[in-house]
Amino acid sequence: MFFTKYNLLIILSSPILMLFILRIYDNYKRKRISLRAGILLGLFWLILLIGVLFNKYIFEIILRSKLSDSTPLSLYDMIQIVAIIFLIYVSFRQSFKIEDLREKITKINEEIALYKKD
Repeated sequence: MFFTKYNLLIILSSPILMLFILRIYDNYKRKRISLRAGILLGLFWLILLIGVLFNKYIFEIILRSKLSDSTPLSLYDMIQIVAIIFLIYVSFRQSFKIEDLREKITKINEEIALYKKD
């Protein structure tokens, strides 16, 4: 069956993760983030993407190694994982917006300072 909870997790989470990886590349090309920040953020999201893509195998390893006694993945767990990924995505996106606003305010302050001198 195609719509297992593992596949649903991949279907719901992968677009968010891919979107953010593309957004990191776009921000790097527009010189909004440094190469180092781009690599670190890219690695973070790539690790999350790999974790989501191989979630069934990760849960099986956790069960086999006796690190967890719970069911491998419940619907509630799946919703929590997708929500956490989405919230991390939104928080990173907001930090980029705040940085853009900070740069705009700095430019406006510089222009005001130069205007008052004249």
